[in-house]
Amino acid sequence: MKMRGFTLIEVLVAMAIFALSAIAVINATTNGVRSLSILEEKTLADWVASNKLNDAEYSELKDGAQGTETQAGVEWHWRVKRLKTEDKSFFALEVTVSRNSDLSHPGAVLRRYFEVQS
Repeated sequence: MKMRGFTLIEVLVAMAIFALSAIAVINATTNGVRSLSILEEKTLADWVASNKLNDAEYSELKDGAQGTETQAGVEWHWRVKRLKTEDKSFFALEVTVSRNSDLSHPGAVLRRYFEVQS
């Protein structure tokens, strides 16, 4: 009588293949979650910088102006820097946004060009 079934070696090889596949899936999921968190932070920082540049169109944000803004429950620190351009009839405003008050690790840096008003 011939017995049919898997040998111990075959079962161990199958389990090893399954374990390696599971590890690959877990790593991919972890990287996806990490990337999503970074993307969310960058998006919020971009929104804050965009808000400040829009504010600059309708009010006078002076060179060196800085402050804080809360976006999605997170406090963001921002600073405005006025930059000269080669064309004297334009200037640039650059807004740096970070979760750190010293702006050491900016989440976003946006620049917009404005016409000099005479």
